[in-house]
Amino acid sequence: MNKSRKVVTIVVIVCIIAIAVLAALANFITDILWFNDLGYITVFLKKLLTQLTIGVPIFLILFFVGTFYLNAINKGYHKRLIVSEEKLGPVGHKRLARSLSAVASLIITLTATSTIWFTFLQFSNSTSFNILDPIFNLDVSFYTFMLQFIHGVNNTVIVGIVVYAFLTFIYYAVLMSVCPPKARPQSDEEDDEDEDETDEENKPVKVYAMAYKDQSEEAETMRRKFFDRSSEIEAYKDKNHDKALDLLRKYYKYLWD
Repeated sequence: MNKSRKVVTIVVIVCIIAIAVLAALANFITDILWFNDLGYITVFLKKLLTQLTIGVPIFLILFFVGTFYLNAINKGYHKRLIVSEEKLGPVGHKRLARSLSAVASLIITLTATSTIWFTFLQFSNSTSFNILDPIFNLDVSFYTFMLQFIHGVNNTVIVGIVVYAFLTFIYYAVLMSVCPPKARPQSDEEDDEDEDETDEENKPVKVYAMAYKDQSEEAETMRRKFFDRSSEIEAYKDKNHDKALDLLRKYYKYLWD
């Protein structure tokens, strides 16, 4: 049953990818034929080359950064939580990180190449007008060739932040489904704090234990006085530390000198 589901899932994914590729290829061939018929095939190739010049470095950088980011999340997840069941394994986690990183990088790259390719050409081929604006004292060419490119880069960065936020959410959801957490390991600092609290709670007990080791007649008399008074016993039972310690100091003054 599981094998048949996997086969159906793979077939559906392949069909979706094939339809998307065919649709993109149809549009690409149509654009080539149209620009060629108008005699502007060099314009189309210039656009394509510019998009590749922008897109390939962006995709590679984002892919490696995204893979490193997801692997860091995976390590932190397994470090902070005790996993009850491991379904993917190290190789599966690496493949998952690479796949999600590739999809996220592709979305950001397509957004960048489709929106800033023309302004990138304007920016890279800008020339000075030698005319300064009266407010910021910037050359007018900045507003003509550069400002739109900066806006495009800013919008691309915002899209990247949103995509990485969704990527983080999706990856954590996948981790919790394939590696459900069982418990949270206690850190060394928490262990030390628990030990300090335990020591503080048991401090009256330790003090009394020290006094109990003294087998002198005076100590025996003090012990009897201590247990003969109900208020001292109730204070000890209720773990009223301050009151218990005051009583112990009163009856065992020689222990605190």
